[in-house]
Amino acid sequence: MAGRIRFEGTPPTPPTITMTADPACDAMFPAGRPAEVLLVSADGGLANVIVHVVDGLPEDYQAPPVPAPAVMDQQGCAYVPHVIGLRTGQELEVRNGDSTLHNVDARPRINNAFNEAMPVKGVVIRKSFARAELPVKFKCDIHPWMSAYLGVFDHPFFAVSAADGSFAI
Repeated sequence: MAGRIRFEGTPPTPPTITMTADPACDAMFPAGRPAEVLLVSADGGLANVIVHVVDGLPEDYQAPPVPAPAVMDQQGCAYVPHVIGLRTGQELEVRNGDSTLHNVDARPRINNAFNEAMPVKGVVIRKSFARAELPVKFKCDIHPWMSAYLGVFDHPFFAVSAADGSFAI
């Protein structure tokens, strides 16, 4: 299944995030950077939308083996990607690609929460989620503008829309 998510109407101008609270972040973006709250392409494609099958799988459905780890990096004082999907039991690798202190404060409602410091560039933490949950919010307590969202699924039938709004399951 493939498709495209589109935004109808005129999208609002994204706010600009100033990062003067951290000299390392500010040096990368002295004029600030646009927030990733709503990313709409020039022709209306909507990025970062999680598309997934809600029901209809056979009761005896057996999901294929869990794939390789999903990766989320902290780059430019932002989580990259901003939205990610993964399977239950699949490892999530969170990296600090910046030369500044970050932390990962994951706020699931039904899985185990965690809050870990990532003090230097190159630090990696690995986590997994035992149960399906949507959404799981990630934030950085040091940089309040940093957030990301995770979808955890017990099947492989999901996707996150690309910059042009396209997706394929």
